[in-house]
This record gives sequence, C-alpha cells and structure tokens, in this order.
Amino acid sequence: MNKKDNIHRRDLNYKYQPDSFSLMLYDATFPEWLPERIRRQAKNVLRGFTEDMALEIADNLIDCWCYGVRHYIGIKHVDRLLNSLYNRILYCARQRGIEFRGYL
Repeated sequence: MNKKDNIHRRDLNYKYQPDSFSLMLYDATFPEWLPERIRRQAKNVLRGFTEDMALEIADNLIDCWCYGVRHYIGIKHVDRLLNSLYNRILYCARQRGIEFRGYL
C-alpha cells in the first residue's frame, strides 16, 4: 500500500441490520436446495436500505428462487446487486436440476 493512501474502515454491521419483515419473508420462502452461503448473502444485501427498498429487493429475490424470474428496478447499483444474486441462485438451480414452474 502506498504511504499516501488514506483508507479508513468502519464496521457498521451492528448499526444497520437487515429489515426484519424482509428477513421473515426469506425464512418463510428460502428453498432447501440453496446453500447457506446464498442465504447469508441475500440477507446481508438488505443492510443499509430503507424498509421499502429492502422489501422490493426481498420480493425480487424470492421471485427468482421460487419462479426463476429476474426483476430489475432501474437503479444501477441495486440492479447490479440483484443480478449478482440472480446469477448465483439460477446457477445453483441448474446444478441441482431445479425446474421452475413459471410465474404465477
């Protein structure tokens, strides 16, 4: 690291907990075929968002693991987070031979 770099790190995980209602939805719908690391990633992605945005993210991820559907919301950094998780979820589904029945 260059001596001129001025980097400070703070751990604010304790301060910004994921939205509890969104976590309840995750717990109610999270499929057994997805590994625990994806559960942790999906929960952690909710940190720091408003309740409304956390619920939007949660709803979109639930549609992905339940129906194989990808929703985007038009906010670039949020869509990147969603896309990264969608890729992991759908890759895992393909590896396990999961077939989605379509969107209701």
